[in-house]
Amino acid sequence: MRSQLAGRLIEKGQRLRNHLLATPANVPWLECLTSGLDQPGAVSMTLRGHTEAVLSVAISQDGTRLLSGSADNSMRMWDLRTGEELTQFTGHRRSVTDVKMSPDGTVAVSCSIDGTVRIWDVASGKQMSVLTGHSVGV
Repeated sequence: MRSQLAGRLIEKGQRLRNHLLATPANVPWLECLTSGLDQPGAVSMTLRGHTEAVLSVAISQDGTRLLSGSADNSMRMWDLRTGEELTQFTGHRRSVTDVKMSPDGTVAVSCSIDGTVRIWDVASGKQMSVLTGHSVGV
């Protein structure tokens, strides 16, 4: 399922990002598709929590967790089995534009328009490092 979803997100690319940015505030920002990704509109759960558009997602290698980065300046970790928000990572001063997770799922990385790249310990939700030096957003 993870590779199917990743392929579908890459394929949709800019159209998906534009759609999310144009979606009204009362519409959920992120919906998890069922494993039948060939069936348009198949939704198994909606993940609620971000207050602004979701700009990036990453799925753990085992397919059980999802990271989302948002224009609300936060990154969140979700349990894809239950839909529960596991962790909210805060520290960026502007929109989180990209998120990644290490292959073993212990470290997350977020990039932001604030010009920083932040490295996070997934288990504790604590920031491990801030990489600065960009004069514009990352």
